[in-house]
Amino acid sequence: MAEFRPFVSRASLALMTGLLVVGCTANKQPDHIAHGATPSAVSHTFVETLIVPSYAELAEESKALKDALQTLANEPTDAHLAAARQQWVETRPLWEITESWAFGPAETEGLDGDLDDWPVSVLELEQAFRTDPFTADTFSRLGTTSIGFHGIEFVLYDGDNNLPMAADLTPQQYSYLALAGEAFHDTASRLLSSWKGADGFGAELTGDPEGTVLEMVEGAIGTLEEVHLEKLGAVLEDGPEGLESRFSGTTNADIVANVSGAQRVFEDTGLKQLLAARNADLAQQLSNALAMSVSAAEAMPSKLSRRLDNPAVVQSMETAVEATESAFDLMTQAHGDGRRSHGIRVRLDDPGTCNAGQLLKDQAGASAPSRYSMRHGTTARLRRRHLLVLVGAILLALLVVVTQNPSSAADSQLAAGALTVFNRTSAAFEKPASNLTPEEMARHDVGDPLFERSHIPLSTHEGAGLGPLFNANSCVACHVRNGRGAPVPGISLVRVALQEANGTTPVPAWEWQIQDHAIFGHQPEATVDLTWQEDVQAGGEPPLRKVHVGLIRPNGEVVAEAEMNRSLRTAPPLIGLGLLEAVPDEAILSHADPDDRDGDGISGRPVFPEQGHGRQALGRFGWKAGTATVQEQTAEAYINDMGLTTATGPETNTTAEGQAADITWDELTAVTFYSQSLGAPATQRPAKDPLVSRGSALFGDLQCAVCHVPSHETGTDPNAVVAAIRGQTIWPYTDLLVHDMGPGLDDGVAEHGFTTSAEWRTAPLWGLGLTHRVNGKAGYLHDGRARTVDEAIRWHGGEAEGARENYLALASRDRQALLGWLQGL
Repeated sequence: MAEFRPFVSRASLALMTGLLVVGCTANKQPDHIAHGATPSAVSHTFVETLIVPSYAELAEESKALKDALQTLANEPTDAHLAAARQQWVETRPLWEITESWAFGPAETEGLDGDLDDWPVSVLELEQAFRTDPFTADTFSRLGTTSIGFHGIEFVLYDGDNNLPMAADLTPQQYSYLALAGEAFHDTASRLLSSWKGADGFGAELTGDPEGTVLEMVEGAIGTLEEVHLEKLGAVLEDGPEGLESRFSGTTNADIVANVSGAQRVFEDTGLKQLLAARNADLAQQLSNALAMSVSAAEAMPSKLSRRLDNPAVVQSMETAVEATESAFDLMTQAHGDGRRSHGIRVRLDDPGTCNAGQLLKDQAGASAPSRYSMRHGTTARLRRRHLLVLVGAILLALLVVVTQNPSSAADSQLAAGALTVFNRTSAAFEKPASNLTPEEMARHDVGDPLFERSHIPLSTHEGAGLGPLFNANSCVACHVRNGRGAPVPGISLVRVALQEANGTTPVPAWEWQIQDHAIFGHQPEATVDLTWQEDVQAGGEPPLRKVHVGLIRPNGEVVAEAEMNRSLRTAPPLIGLGLLEAVPDEAILSHADPDDRDGDGISGRPVFPEQGHGRQALGRFGWKAGTATVQEQTAEAYINDMGLTTATGPETNTTAEGQAADITWDELTAVTFYSQSLGAPATQRPAKDPLVSRGSALFGDLQCAVCHVPSHETGTDPNAVVAAIRGQTIWPYTDLLVHDMGPGLDDGVAEHGFTTSAEWRTAPLWGLGLTHRVNGKAGYLHDGRARTVDEAIRWHGGEAEGARENYLALASRDRQALLGWLQGL
């Protein structure tokens, strides 16, 4: 497998500045580029002539697939089986060509997983096919790794070396195929509908043309990277089991469609003309490289899994890897050390320096950020992994770039100190921290695909693998693009407690958390039903939204309100976890005032959860600060959210009960390190910006900063998780203590008795303004009830009641200044 190349290249600089920056001269250039190509025109072309038509064609062919499968189920003949296989083969590339723009609703609404999750859960399908009869209810209990393209493929082809005849399939399998085809067509139709119309995602995307152009480039780069590193490169290294679409033998067609999609993004939307206006040579080189990548993919034979012992076949795959990597490299070749952006920072407050950031700000105007969200799932493990720091991302989204020497002073724009990520696109939360060493970067890269991996049930021993009860089958299913989860079933979860004892007693059998999914052969504990209501507010303030959580047992019985308290919980963003872990205990405790000795009405207190063997440690993670370390938080998520056991140490890879662990010690530590080594994005504006000065001053005047403590110093432990994490001034805006937030946010669930039900850890605010850019369906506060930052502030009560009243008393101009500053974090 070809060695991965570092990033932030001269080609990338030329590409993005050529696409987005008209020029740096004394007189601002007009917002147009040669051949009539402008960011606005390109973004509209992208949506109207590429994305929507491609999804329309997918929806049309998915209907043909549904019809072919239904015909086969009704009349199981070899001719109909062959026709169904042919229709699958014709439909498949129509999805694979969209890999470069598989974002937005494909991820945030879970449509990607329903269409194309991988690997196939063979065990679950085999169990399901023993059910007689196989009904719609049977199908509804299958997970995403048992449906969609690859579930259908598995049944039609029964593995890549044993092509069945029509008589070989069972009645259950025919029923499955009919139901799977119908579900597939429904999902493809919903995907198309989500993009169309004035309220569709397409209209929203074109509202931010500069951001759309940048996201287009990142999407194409991600596809090229996934192809050369994983879909082909990893297979050459590890063997044929990793080949997607290997049952049908059409992996080669997948690859052709993947790279053709990246080529179309560049050639068919005006991106090439945008680049050619600034750098014609680079535009032509990239065009040639993409064409060569397509040609090399087309030269690969079908049924690769059977032919990896053929040197000529291996050579064709290696040629495709090299051609695709070349196209990838033209956008992202190394610049300096490649992983970090220190070499390309510019002082925009220097009169002798081109104010590119302000120029782009002037061009962009006040357009709303796009809500771009790439797909998740095993087949996308590497697509976002190495998109580290594109220079254009810095220029476009950061708008102002920071000083030459970030460690020389405590600059609030450097949210994570020397580990700050200089990217404010929708991929900002996925970026590894700046200043990682090559060895640390390699460790980060190992953990990334494990974080994205879709888990399935296993047959190695009873209860092995996913479940049997769970909330999600991957980390990224809830932490969409490492950001906040959405307040919807399947992406959020529900905590419960008995009403007596102030919510400190778990529910018998259910304990503290409802598992609303189950592997086949098991039933979930309950189905979650969310009902939203709006409460009218006095003084002309917008209404406040809150949620009612309904629970329905598998037998259809509604769980009575008096039976238990319940609290919806969304996943918090993952940025900067290693930095928060590196803040010394004494620094956190210095802000604690549990008895309110200073009489300001704010009495933040520390939480000391049990660590086992009578040990306690200062809690700092989770909505209730119930875990002390990132590794502990990771292990708890595996067992509580996915039903996956974790190893207790490196020597045995077994659980505390002595059984083989689902997640080995190496895997646990790798995923932990991935989270610890994520950065946090730089703020939109420098500290000296008038809006920052005004907004941060108001934040302090309102007493918000008493809990949302702006900055901390990390420790100097020589054994710190990464070297650069030591001795940094960071700006997370949290004290990591819990506070009583009043009856409005009291959900009646105290969790293990470490807190009261009204107490919540002060949520960090870094990256706040990128929330909806990363995940458009996300909300604020623990249950996502707040649709805006303003709404979140107005929910504050208890110890924050005074700050809330001060906020409500602000003049409109001051309130907007405060909110504008918060949106820049």
